[in-house]
Amino acid sequence: MDFRTRDVSLKNPGSLLLLAMLAVTSLIGVVLFVPIGPAAASSTFPTMNDSGGIYWRSAPNWNDSVAQSGNGFYPGTYVSVSCYESGTTVPGSADTMWVQASWVSGPGHGSGWMNEHYVNDNAAINHAAADVPPCDGSSSTSSPTSTSPPTSTSNQTSGGPPSQLIAGTVVCDSGRSVAGVWVQSSAGASHFASWKAEAWLNVAQYHAYVSPGGTISIHVGCGRHGAVDWTSDNWTAAVAVGSAARVINVLCSDGTSTGSGIRCAIPTQGRTETWGNPGQAGNCTWEASKLMYDAIGAYPGWGGNALVWATNASRTGWTVSQFPMVNSIFVSQPGYGTPSSEGHVGWVTNVSSDGRSFSATEMNVSGLYSLYRGRSHDLNSTMRFVLIPPSPPVG
Repeated sequence: MDFRTRDVSLKNPGSLLLLAMLAVTSLIGVVLFVPIGPAAASSTFPTMNDSGGIYWRSAPNWNDSVAQSGNGFYPGTYVSVSCYESGTTVPGSADTMWVQASWVSGPGHGSGWMNEHYVNDNAAINHAAADVPPCDGSSSTSSPTSTSPPTSTSNQTSGGPPSQLIAGTVVCDSGRSVAGVWVQSSAGASHFASWKAEAWLNVAQYHAYVSPGGTISIHVGCGRHGAVDWTSDNWTAAVAVGSAARVINVLCSDGTSTGSGIRCAIPTQGRTETWGNPGQAGNCTWEASKLMYDAIGAYPGWGGNALVWATNASRTGWTVSQFPMVNSIFVSQPGYGTPSSEGHVGWVTNVSSDGRSFSATEMNVSGLYSLYRGRSHDLNSTMRFVLIPPSPPVG
């Protein structure tokens, strides 16, 4: 991926395409809203001047690059712009206007800051489009059904450079769409995460880099009120995560809530065992138990054949979800993923961008001790996922 810029000094007018929203009831009992094109809204625009691709920025500053492969916008990308703020110039342009934006369609993914030099909104240099409000909320009116997202002033501590990766999946249990994700770090570099909604718009994958060594709290916007405000700002209690990369999955019981509050939970650790692997050597349960130990230093505190693992995990204090998440144990019933009449389990290592499939490390697919890494599975209504507390990515 080449993240160079092209020297184009004039902004070119562009046209907008329509977005059709198709509501579909899924097999696992949630409503899908499937976008089939960029939104016909005044805040959605094509990008420009981005030959080779441009990374999102974590602040309105060209030097604050969120440098991760594929995380950005390319020729043909459409973005949704939420607000504007002044910042630095960028190579090839004297434009100092920046906007917070998120991917809508086309190549690339994620969200973050981008300079107006790359937004094809027909605005004059150093200006945003007419209907885009400032990020400080000065032009917005207060409402009992909205709350302002966190801002850069939410970060009270200045720490080291943002080198610690925090990533995972967030869920708004109410079914309201995810409107944004903010990662708060006591060590510094708190900012909006890059995120992308799955096929179920109340589920999104996110990632952010923060200063290492502090406590982390994840803020999840559930629902949107107007162009900028979240319907509710739901956050987790702070958790210490060390200084290495961590997978932090978050479940928010937002209901019909508005305003801000601690309504989100990070998966908690239920009963565990340290005496030894409860699975039978060479079986799928044995490998899944081993990978759990690699992640958190303890084995599952439950047993039984694979098909009852989700039930037994829930009974012993573990969080179980219907959505696939990295660093979880998938549990499938007979006939799904294995011909065994005893079901099958494995360790989830990757989830597709739309959430409809995932990859896993697993054993005993074609015989005892047969180990598969990156084996792909399509999500089905019988699958459940035992969620692991914050831990380094393994598998």
